[in-house]
Amino acid sequence: MPAMNGVELAGALRQRRRDLPIAFCTGSDPERDLVHEAAAYGHVLPAPWTIAQMQALVDNLHRGRRPGNGIAER
Repeated sequence: MPAMNGVELAGALRQRRRDLPIAFCTGSDPERDLVHEAAAYGHVLPAPWTIAQMQALVDNLHRGRRPGNGIAER
């Protein structure tokens, strides 16, 4: 994204809709600072992820739950 990264976008979205569920899918190392910043806004699903993990994440978000500590296990 040219104007902002995903974490910045999540922050802007949260200013408008505090109840908006947010999930990040990333190939970044889960120990990187940006991944931890992302977890403050929503769930982070680091690569490689499976369809089952993605489905569980979407199901939980649809039900209004924030799974775990925000960062999924690989």
